[in-house]
Amino acid sequence: MKRINIIYIFAILVALLLWRVSGNFQRESLVFYGFAENKETEINAEYPVEVKKLYVTTGQKVKAGTILADTEQANLPKKQEEALFKIQELKAEKAEAASKIKAQINQIEARIVMKTGEIDSEISLLRRKAQQNRALLKDLGSSGEGESMTDAKIAALEREKALIIRPLNVEIKRLKAEFKASGSPRNAQIRSLENEVDFYKNKTEKFALTAPSDGLIGNIHVKEAEFVPSFQTLITFYEENPTLVQGFVHESMILKVAVGDSLEVVSSLHEKASCRGVVTGLGSRIIEIPSRLRKMQEIKTYGREILIKIPRDNSFMQKEKVILKLGQKKGESSGFFSSLFPFTANPSQSQISTK
Repeated sequence: MKRINIIYIFAILVALLLWRVSGNFQRESLVFYGFAENKETEINAEYPVEVKKLYVTTGQKVKAGTILADTEQANLPKKQEEALFKIQELKAEKAEAASKIKAQINQIEARIVMKTGEIDSEISLLRRKAQQNRALLKDLGSSGEGESMTDAKIAALEREKALIIRPLNVEIKRLKAEFKASGSPRNAQIRSLENEVDFYKNKTEKFALTAPSDGLIGNIHVKEAEFVPSFQTLITFYEENPTLVQGFVHESMILKVAVGDSLEVVSSLHEKASCRGVVTGLGSRIIEIPSRLRKMQEIKTYGREILIKIPRDNSFMQKEKVILKLGQKKGESSGFFSSLFPFTANPSQSQISTK
């Protein structure tokens, strides 16, 4: 009987040991590693610039709004000169066109004066002759039968003058309208170019690049007096504390991590340094896990990249190795029976993510 009791006690101890090992195994399967990453900002300009003065060095801590460099937009003097030359060119074209149209109008007006002068001279001559004839006939005491003929000639000449003047006046009106129309587009172009000149004048003043927030200066990609194309990185800027963790989940645990999951993030160097993080992104393919994040660095393992957002007020350093602990979700089995009967649990629990 005593022998049987000893066997029972031994069996109970073995069961407790298996349960403990199974629990540890389960917890280990929910642990993986990652790097703490500072948010990186590439500071550039949307147009070509010349770097006039640098005020920072690599690794320097700066506060938000600190002036990092003075720059000046490149080629502005040349663009300003080109705009001024174009303005003068347009004004010359406008003056030339106006001169040509005015010359045409003057010619037409001269024709009007000449034609009307000739007709008016004839009319004046007829009127003088008619007056002389009336005086002569009056002295002779006869009637003025010839006056009606003279009046008819004068009326004909007046009609002829009107016929000559009317089309010439129409032509003058057309030329004046053409002059007005031809000046409008040139005036618009001149105004636009004058605005450009004002813009270039304002931009020739130096403008400063400033720090977007508190942080660290990374790489400085330029030197003073250097011309830099538009959108080329001038300075790399990092936030002072990491706000993101790049982790890697072993391929056997892909289904255990989802966007929105909460994890504990712990420094691999200082156990007391920790915070909570939230999964914000999942990679779309299986990749090789970096050797630094493998349990056995010489053995290649593969998994899925995940991105975890962490609070700013943490004590992690950039690229620091951190431990990521994912709490067990509701409905997941663990312990003794899951280790004895793995087919009853999630298949992903049968592997350890830190291989």
